[in-house]
Formats: sequence, structure tokens, C-alpha cells
Amino acid sequence: MEVLMNIDLTDDEYMMVIKAVNAARLFYEEKGNQAEVANCNHLTKILMVGDKITFEVGKGITEGGWKDLEEFMKERKKEELETAKVIKFPGK
Repeated sequence: MEVLMNIDLTDDEYMMVIKAVNAARLFYEEKGNQAEVANCNHLTKILMVGDKITFEVGKGITEGGWKDLEEFMKERKKEELETAKVIKFPGK
């Protein structure tokens, strides 16, 4: 598959994935589904040693999907810039 775009999750998005997997693990524990609990535990171990999650967008995306993705990525970048913390060092 030809990759048209790579999307790296932000640190906050990465942590949200970890939280979602842990929430799923708790749900499966309550339901007694040990196979899914094991799957969640395996995924959590992988997530905890990883540095990032990257999604590859390939040729299978539709024109409408591409347009939606571009709009989403613009909004995501805008939000990222608005919430970025800038550290200013005193000049000489």
C-alpha cells in the first residue's frame, strides 16, 4: 500500500489510547471475559514501551475522506498551536 500521509498521535492522544485500553480491560474483568482481559494487558504492555503511534493513510481513502482528513488535520494543528506552551528565556 502506498502511504499518502503519516499521522503521529500527540502525547495527549497517546495517553487517551492507553486510558481507553485500560477502561476496556476493566469492563472485560467485570464481565469475566479473561481472553479480552489478556488482550488488553498485552496491548498495554506494547503501548507502555512504545514511543509513538503512527497511522498510515493509504490510497484506499476516498476523495471525501481525504477532504475530511485534511480539514481535521488543519483544526488539530490549530488547536495544538493554541494550547502550546512557550518558554521564553531572558535575553542578555
